[in-house]
Amino acid sequence: MPNAQVSAAGAGVPPPPLVEGPSERLAYLDALRVGAICGVVVIHVAARHVDVRAAPDPAWWTGNLWDAAVRWCVPLFVMLSGALLLNGPDLSPGRFYARRLPKIVIPLAFWSLAFYLFQRLGSRAPLGVGDFVGGLLGGSILNRYWFLYMILWLYLSAPFLKPVAARLEGPWLTAFVGLWIFAASLRPLLQVLFGISIAGGDSLFTEYLGFFLLGAALHRQQTPGWLSRGAPLLFVAGFLLTALGTGVLQQARGSFQDVFYRYGSPGVVAMAVGVFVFGKRRFGTRPAGATTVRLARLSFGIYLIHTFVQALLNQPRYGIELARALGSPIVDIPVQSILIWGASAVLALAIGRTPYLSRLVGL
Repeated sequence: MPNAQVSAAGAGVPPPPLVEGPSERLAYLDALRVGAICGVVVIHVAARHVDVRAAPDPAWWTGNLWDAAVRWCVPLFVMLSGALLLNGPDLSPGRFYARRLPKIVIPLAFWSLAFYLFQRLGSRAPLGVGDFVGGLLGGSILNRYWFLYMILWLYLSAPFLKPVAARLEGPWLTAFVGLWIFAASLRPLLQVLFGISIAGGDSLFTEYLGFFLLGAALHRQQTPGWLSRGAPLLFVAGFLLTALGTGVLQQARGSFQDVFYRYGSPGVVAMAVGVFVFGKRRFGTRPAGATTVRLARLSFGIYLIHTFVQALLNQPRYGIELARALGSPIVDIPVQSILIWGASAVLALAIGRTPYLSRLVGL
């Protein structure tokens, strides 16, 4: 079975990067943030249809196509974080941490506690302070929040990575991307498809570090014409590789294979870069419009809340079981995604407008 970060259960999808100040509200960054949070919800709804059955059937393929089509949302969130954090004002590590870390730590602690109580009280399981603290530190309370732990370490590294990001131009950028693609993308494929194991590389050229630095470089530099024009084709090629590669490999081996779903896989990298570049070209670096800003500001809250909404709509003990009622994934995935996104947005807006609570949803 795939690891927690890319599992078919969709547990490894991160929240969008935290919303920045007014001076940083560029149209394409906010538009990408809005699109990506929609992708998060779709992945979590589609995931139940992408199970480990040996022979993929039409329902499996429907879920797989939806899931593969939005796999880019995970690396895109990291790229957006890199674009903002590694191109921002120069601050000392102390000032940087004081400004950024509370935006992660406070929501993480609060919503982890909320989900802990939600699950334990709902199942009438015993509560324990030590149990909660251990789960919070270990990240086991809600594995969908894994991104907050990972981005916390990237935030801690950002002041030291900023000089590196500034050098990623021309041959420096080409060399870095080449090494990163080989270490994080091609090595796993060689191992799974051909049994060729190449030691090392993954500890330094991690998936997320590469996306973090790549987002900073693509944001800061002018996009080459060939890449700008070819972004849609890059996305389509990445989508086909991700969806068809996953289906064909599962059919051949009789069990779910996650190698094409991994965030550093060639197809997902291609989609993420294609979406980022297309968004930059389509929406530009002009100031974001009022509607886009409002939706983007809700994105972090939608991520934090949508798990609760999905649980309420689908767990038998709450008497709704929406997925069962909707049946076919052709209906279930789009309808449930819209309902979950909408309800989560309303709740995030309500919490954001409540005095003293707005920081819990990043507003």
